[in-house]
Amino acid sequence: MNLKEQNLQYLQFLWNKKAFIELMLLKVFPDPKEVTESVASYFHIQNHLKIHPGDDKTVVFVVGDGSYPRTAALLAKISNWTTISIDPAMQKCIQKSSNIQKKIDKLSFVPDFIENYQLSQELLDKFDKAVVLMIHSHADNKITFEKTLVPFIEKNKTVGIIDIPCCFHKTFCSCSLQFSDEQILSSKNQVFVYTNETLKEYYLKNI
Repeated sequence: MNLKEQNLQYLQFLWNKKAFIELMLLKVFPDPKEVTESVASYFHIQNHLKIHPGDDKTVVFVVGDGSYPRTAALLAKISNWTTISIDPAMQKCIQKSSNIQKKIDKLSFVPDFIENYQLSQELLDKFDKAVVLMIHSHADNKITFEKTLVPFIEKNKTVGIIDIPCCFHKTFCSCSLQFSDEQILSSKNQVFVYTNETLKEYYLKNI
């Protein structure tokens, strides 16, 4: 896809951040497309889940982040959110993932399937808001919801999901909002937003 003028907003945003050079030196992003997907998630969390980047009581689970932390690394650098990158593909890039984690505060990674993830009591006690990001992820979003967000709902905390699927979109409940983000440099730019209200309503009816 050619870089058209109207598609440069997300790239220009990161270019103007101090974090840009460090992320490039760490070789976090292989191409501009992935940069735009990650920056898109940053804006959609703010605009549609109403969570401010200065909120240090927010944890973001990036499920299917790739062979090493990408979106989770960017969000940890440009916000006060704590991020957790989860993907079994990281088993092949443990050293690189570890190097990225050492350089970026508030970032951790889990080189495993979401089905095996165990949410700690420490995380549940520490954070008031929890968000799941799924960017071109092949993980099951219902299982992801149950493994990460349900415990926060049970504590009456705020949750949300931003899902930008690639090959298919299988959902466990109706989304709150769906739209195309033309600033993402990919034809796979459909965004599905699940707000706190939507997810809590689903929980009360089904779990």
